[in-house]
Amino acid sequence: MNELRKIAAQAAALLVFSAFVAFVTNAVRDDRLPLVMPFPPSFQCPSSEKPGDPVRVEQALAFFGKPGIVFVDARKTEAFRQGHIEGARHIPYSFVQPLSKETLDSLRGYTSIIVYCNREESEASKLMAGELAQAGINGVVYLEKGFAGWVKKGGRYTGMAPKGYDE
Repeated sequence: MNELRKIAAQAAALLVFSAFVAFVTNAVRDDRLPLVMPFPPSFQCPSSEKPGDPVRVEQALAFFGKPGIVFVDARKTEAFRQGHIEGARHIPYSFVQPLSKETLDSLRGYTSIIVYCNREESEASKLMAGELAQAGINGVVYLEKGFAGWVKKGGRYTGMAPKGYDE
């Protein structure tokens, strides 16, 4: 019985030490992770979030360059820097943090907002389009085949084609 207590104490000490190291490591990081996520009161799991409406690449190509139309890149900063639809606004999306009031206000003046990410199976653009529509922004859709589909159909872009793109 004494041996069992000794093993339990060692396991508890190891757990406490590991947690301490994790907290210290996180504290010294520039991009530290919050200890408590700032979930909005109306947070829902992504699987139950209402996605936005789709737009086909051919339709988006017809809208490109017209007044009142904006393309919004919902991908991470590194992906945007590597390549994006020409003239697109970069608003990285995280389903954990709601879009700011400033972001929402900056999009209200457009007649159509086409949100995209890399591919059709990417969820960020669908969820971001849904969140924008639920926030009262009109004319929001997501690009069905994403940036890869845009490039494949000959859409104008800056930088490199997305990784894994097949010509």
